[in-house]
This record gives sequence, structure tokens and C-alpha cells, in this order.
Amino acid sequence: MKLSVLVRLVPVAALLLAGCESLPPGVPPQDDIVKNDPPAGELSPRKAENLLITALGLYTLREMPGIGIALNSDQATLMPAARILKGMGAMSGVRFDSQAQVELRS
Repeated sequence: MKLSVLVRLVPVAALLLAGCESLPPGVPPQDDIVKNDPPAGELSPRKAENLLITALGLYTLREMPGIGIALNSDQATLMPAARILKGMGAMSGVRFDSQAQVELRS
């Protein structure tokens, strides 16, 4: 075996083996460790937009990154919907396409 391969292989093997037996002993907790419940009370419009950007952005990142999305919105919700679509694009690469089969309705 070449020395350069051995020099790279030994640290990788050491890191992999160092992770073994790293969990603490005992029984794991039965309930959630971290609570991810939505915030209590009424959301401000910006908080609601941010929650939608995060949820839809993660979904599109996982299921359909970079696709075109049409925007179907009334005049009252056009600007927030455009900001949500723009925020999703920053996260998952989706873009506005008026002819797309997938649409964001508001």
C-alpha cells in the first residue's frame, strides 16, 4: 500500500472509531427532547411569512429543487406571496414561471 493512501486512511479510520460508544449509558427519554410547537398566540404577518418560507422552502428543496412555480394570487396577498416565493427561491432554487404546472396560491 502506498504511504500517501495509508496516511489518509489512518486518520479517517481513527475518526470513525472515535464515534463508537459515544452515547451516554441508560434509557433514552420517552418524550420529545426539543419542543417544536408553533409559537402561542397570533402571528404577525412577517412571522407567518417566515414560517411559510421555511416550511415550503424545505419541502421544495427536498422534493422539487429548482423548478418553476406560478403565482396565483389576489391583489391583497400578491406582495406577501411574491416575498414568500422569493424566499423559497433563496432556499431551494425555485423560480417564478407563469407557465409552470405547480403554483403557489394565496
